[in-house]
Amino acid sequence: MRAGFVRAAVMAVVLGSAVGCGGSKTPEQVFADFKDAADKKDYKRMVGHLTDESQEMMVGGLVFVGGFAAAFGDAPGAPPDAKESSKKIADVLKKHGVGEDALKNKPKGDNKDPEAAMKELAALVKDKPGFIADMLAALPQKGNEGFEMKFGTLKDLKVEGDTATGTVTQVSNGKDKESPIKFVKKGGAWK
Repeated sequence: MRAGFVRAAVMAVVLGSAVGCGGSKTPEQVFADFKDAADKKDYKRMVGHLTDESQEMMVGGLVFVGGFAAAFGDAPGAPPDAKESSKKIADVLKKHGVGEDALKNKPKGDNKDPEAAMKELAALVKDKPGFIADMLAALPQKGNEGFEMKFGTLKDLKVEGDTATGTVTQVSNGKDKESPIKFVKKGGAWK
């Protein structure tokens, strides 16, 4: 498995989960602070902008991706830097109770439903914000083979009551990619 796949999978998880808050008054402010936190690799602040549901899906995705990445370092012929980053990822999984034994003994639900599968994996993790921050920090951070979050702009924002939708650009391999983003207002604050 290549680190490029890990990066792409993690970005899909992040963008699929990137609905935010932290007490901001508008979706634009939520996005701006989420982007600033990602740019500064302040993953704890970034995670603070995700709803509980988004954190759960992101954790499930990162457990899935992390399990593959941890195993990759032990593959025959894996480069030394892959072994080092795979060990860091394995250490994060173990720290948060998702070692090999936990993954082998996880409940066997209907994995034809990706959302149910992500929830099943997320249930293995008690401290979801801590896990997300630790895992994102453990992922390789170099060039095209590393994990890097670069968000561009929020556009086409439409607010309807307690929900808002828009499009976010993300720079991937030097090219802009557009993805949908959704915001919800919970407890008087945008999430």
